[in-house]
Amino acid sequence: MFARWAVAVLVAWRSLPFPRWLGGTMAEGAVSSSRSQPAASSVLPCRRLGEVQGCPGWKNEVLFCGSREARDHVVFFPGDVQDYIENMEAHRDNKNWKQWNLEATAELLSRRFPRSLIWVIKPSYMHLKTFSCYNFLVCNVMGTPEYGDEPRYPNALLHLRLLLNNATQQISSELQQQIDSQGSCPSDQNGCQDGTTLLDLPITFVGFSKGCIVLNEILFELQEAKPIPELQQLLARVKTMYWLDGGHQGGSNTWVTNESTLRNFAELQVEVHVHVTPYQVNDAMRAWIGKEEKLFLKRLKKVGVKVTETRHFEDEPRSLENHFKVLTVF
Repeated sequence: MFARWAVAVLVAWRSLPFPRWLGGTMAEGAVSSSRSQPAASSVLPCRRLGEVQGCPGWKNEVLFCGSREARDHVVFFPGDVQDYIENMEAHRDNKNWKQWNLEATAELLSRRFPRSLIWVIKPSYMHLKTFSCYNFLVCNVMGTPEYGDEPRYPNALLHLRLLLNNATQQISSELQQQIDSQGSCPSDQNGCQDGTTLLDLPITFVGFSKGCIVLNEILFELQEAKPIPELQQLLARVKTMYWLDGGHQGGSNTWVTNESTLRNFAELQVEVHVHVTPYQVNDAMRAWIGKEEKLFLKRLKKVGVKVTETRHFEDEPRSLENHFKVLTVF
């Protein structure tokens, strides 16, 4: 039943009046973007969905915003420090970076991807209210991955698939009432059964800083995901992945360098974009980050992945400010 009326949601999306349940203004501290903006009437402001169920016993809080003109999903995994603005304002140090709070970042992404549905996946826990700890993989108390580069069972992919499906269903359920009030299809549409639902739209994954560990985990799980049809359906929708200044507190495996893993990744024919700043790749105390990033790029090209790299703020000193600013320039 969900799939049937999800079609109606997608087709009717752009004809709906501005949803009252999504009313509000730009989140405090939202960063401006020079990119062209969609019409104000098509923008769906950010809202918190609360905890969304994925695999049994696994939940993540999710934020949503986007456009009625959506043609794909953008799924974002934030880094350390990034939290709800009230939590950042209450923190002695993190209040200095409150402009990068989750709502502001979601709206920034909405302007960066004006024809997308934006999903921000909040880490399951913030150690010391600062360090992002994701439940998609095994991490220590600081949120540092405790894995090698071996293939492993696709727990993250299974959780992510259910999480996105349930978050989409939650949003669609709240739109359904408006669609029912005007009929199942807008009058200017030739029926609703166009074969496309919200669950069929392409997906872009974006990881920032610590959030890149989730993208890495997806790659490590590709081999074991091959015999699972529902995961193959999910992976077939993934068209683009962005690694934005990836880094974590560990001493290795910041970037995926295992050739076998990257060959599995190449089979998906995903377009990869890497954006880095001196904060990570020029850190003399963590020199392995820059070395691994170069190897990641080299081996991706070797196995035939279409990949681009952009280095930002190269002529400026390393700074946490520029690390965050990569979110505005990628």
